[in-house]
Amino acid sequence: MTDDSSSSGDLRPGLVAVGAAVTAWGSTGVIIKVIDMNAIAIAAWRFSIYAVLMTVVLLARGNRLTKHLLITSLPGGVLLSADVMLFFVAVRTTNVVNATTIGAMQPIVIAVYATRFMGEKIHRRDYLAAAVAIVGDSLTYSAQTEIVQSLAALGLGDVVVDGQVSRRMTSSTDTIRSGETVVLQIAAEAAPRVWVIALGTNDVASGSSADSIRASVQRVLDAI
Repeated sequence: MTDDSSSSGDLRPGLVAVGAAVTAWGSTGVIIKVIDMNAIAIAAWRFSIYAVLMTVVLLARGNRLTKHLLITSLPGGVLLSADVMLFFVAVRTTNVVNATTIGAMQPIVIAVYATRFMGEKIHRRDYLAAAVAIVGDSLTYSAQTEIVQSLAALGLGDVVVDGQVSRRMTSSTDTIRSGETVVLQIAAEAAPRVWVIALGTNDVASGSSADSIRASVQRVLDAI
């Protein structure tokens, strides 16, 4: 048997890491909006810096940067750079909400590819997971009523949705409760079995340090 406390202890660092990664990626759209530079130039600088850093990591771990490795990774690199470049252009020419919401529809594309070209079967729970992933990016934006109604139609009637514009993870104001405060209240009143925590970029945009953001993510997790 596996000890629950040890399993939880092993899981939390991973959740913190994922939370930090999601927060960092989520801040990309905001950063692109405020930087006075062409979107394609931003993408070029990003991948140039990334290439240098990853080369240093590769060599430091004793690996070699071979011609075969470069050729093998070239198609994936081209597709990734095109994806990032188009996303950056989308953010600059439209708005962050539109660009990120469209990007969140990737599970649908992956599902179509997996079923048609890889012979995989998509089960009902996979469709539900894809739906949750899509609405998750805009959960706090505008569609709280629609989300509750849609989940109720799937048989999930005991649903609590609390979205708030400009919410911080652990800092409350006179008019905006923090994510930690809301989690504590919902946990006390409803004791839900499944949690969906949608982290925004307000803490990043406010200039919080990485350590501060990591501590805030941990406080929200501890409140669950």
